[in-house]
Amino acid sequence: MLLGKSAAKRYVYFWADGVYFNPRLDHERQCILVIIAADANGRKDIIGLMDGYRESEQSWKELLLDLKRRGLEHGPDLAAGDGALGFWKALRQVYGQAREQRCWVHKTANVLNNMPKSLQVKAKGLICEHSQVFSRGKIGFGDFTDEERERFAPVRQVLVRIHPGTGRKSLYLSSHAGGIVGWPVPEARIFLQDLTEHATQRQFVYAHEWRVGDLVIWDNRQTMHRARPLPAEEPRDMRRTTLAGDGPTVRRQH
Repeated sequence: MLLGKSAAKRYVYFWADGVYFNPRLDHERQCILVIIAADANGRKDIIGLMDGYRESEQSWKELLLDLKRRGLEHGPDLAAGDGALGFWKALRQVYGQAREQRCWVHKTANVLNNMPKSLQVKAKGLICEHSQVFSRGKIGFGDFTDEERERFAPVRQVLVRIHPGTGRKSLYLSSHAGGIVGWPVPEARIFLQDLTEHATQRQFVYAHEWRVGDLVIWDNRQTMHRARPLPAEEPRDMRRTTLAGDGPTVRRQH
């Protein structure tokens, strides 16, 4: 299904996803396949909307071919989607020139849902204290000035927070989390270590292999990140931009 007069437009970007619904009358995983497109000016249109079986290659191919039949001859310069292989296989057959960009937000967003129920209950309502004094101390750095200790004073953050953009619950963990309000320090740090080990299991981790010109965007509100060692003989020129967030969550969510 192609909506509006989108067929006459030239799109540079596709974002594709399958939206699943819980109520169903049979055992087949029905979902709605959605394609949102953006033109060179950043204007967005919903150009594809169709029910499909799971996110199969055949279902995605039918939707993409329908776009072509309705006049969208030229595909995007770049297509983004998650790890569902059906979309990528179909895209290569219909719009083979499009470059591919994987979105792994589903991995990190699913960390909380995949926690044992006992841990989910235990984590609910907890407030953690985050400080660089703690994270740097773990690697042996403790020579802080009084000014630095004041600047890095613990900041309280809700452990299970509601993402302001999506409304989904997620864990807010980091190497700076060194305490839980009202808990003895040993118990708090053991519990936070257990949560961190759960969140950094392989199925929840994305490791980027850098190429020249790459742009990587992550959301600190629901993602932990870490740089890995690189060969000393390979020079790197990386630019980083950080956008200001909403600040501590304790006052807003409690």
